[in-house]
Amino acid sequence: MATLAQLREVREVREVREVREVREVREVREVREQILDAGWPAGQIETLPTQWTMTARDPVGRPVDIRAHRPPTAVTHR
Repeated sequence: MATLAQLREVREVREVREVREVREVREVREVREQILDAGWPAGQIETLPTQWTMTARDPVGRPVDIRAHRPPTAVTHR
């Protein structure tokens, strides 16, 4: 159950979308560190075939999935 203070905080949170090109998992790690530095929980980064993904939590504890597409593997021409 969320506290009144948490509900007020949720009301103050605005939707923020930042679109940026991610070329390396290092950049995803930087985003994770920013979330942790802000005092919010963030799970480990998982590497999937086409993306990097992690789960953070909003102020009332709901999961928020954060995903970044991995760059395509370079095709080797013979």
